[in-house]
Amino acid sequence: MKGSSTAPPLRTPCGNFCKICLRVGGLELTVTVRAAEPSAGGEEGEAEVFADLDGKDKEILLARGGEVLKALEHLAFRALRLEPAFHEKIHLDCAGFRALRFEELRMTARVAAERVQSSRQPFQLNPCRPASGGSFIWL
Repeated sequence: MKGSSTAPPLRTPCGNFCKICLRVGGLELTVTVRAAEPSAGGEEGEAEVFADLDGKDKEILLARGGEVLKALEHLAFRALRLEPAFHEKIHLDCAGFRALRFEELRMTARVAAERVQSSRQPFQLNPCRPASGGSFIWL
């Protein structure tokens, strides 16, 4: 995928892909897809398309740490033929699961940074699996 902005060309295909998967999977969920609001900084790495899934079967997506949600997002990357550099441009979420996880990681990073600043001693974070979002902690 080329170009700096992915939202206009990916919003509709992302929504269509999710709807097809939900229908074929027999899941009672709806999908709401929106383009991200342009940020003042226009920072690289910010999501441009958000797809929120919600409904009766949301527990299926969220079970075992959101494995099915993460798998669906991975399939969306593949179906939309996104190069790895563009994977961060699309975020699938369900019941705020991903947003909550990112906030937990931000809080962990903030507490670790404060502890290091106050004690002047190194602080080691527990390892994160790559799929858990651990790669998103920046200090």
